[in-house]
Amino acid sequence: MTVRKNQKDDAPLHVCRDCAHVKEVTQFNTLSIGSHMPTLGRCPYYTDGKYCVLLSQRSCEHFKKKSTI
Repeated sequence: MTVRKNQKDDAPLHVCRDCAHVKEVTQFNTLSIGSHMPTLGRCPYYTDGKYCVLLSQRSCEHFKKKSTI
C-alpha cells in the first residue's frame, strides 16, 4: 500500500517573488512568453548578487515580506 503525501507539505511557504530583497530583472530575454512577467530576479544574498534567482523558487532564510500599501 502506498502512502499519499499531503499537498500542503509539497507547497513552499514563501517564494522569492514575495521577498523585499529581490529586484525583478525586466530585460527582454528574462520575460515569460505568455504573461510578459519577469521570471528572474537579483538577490543580494544569492552568491553576493552576481547571479539571478528564479522568482518561483523557495525563499531562503533571509526572507522579508514585501510591504503592501
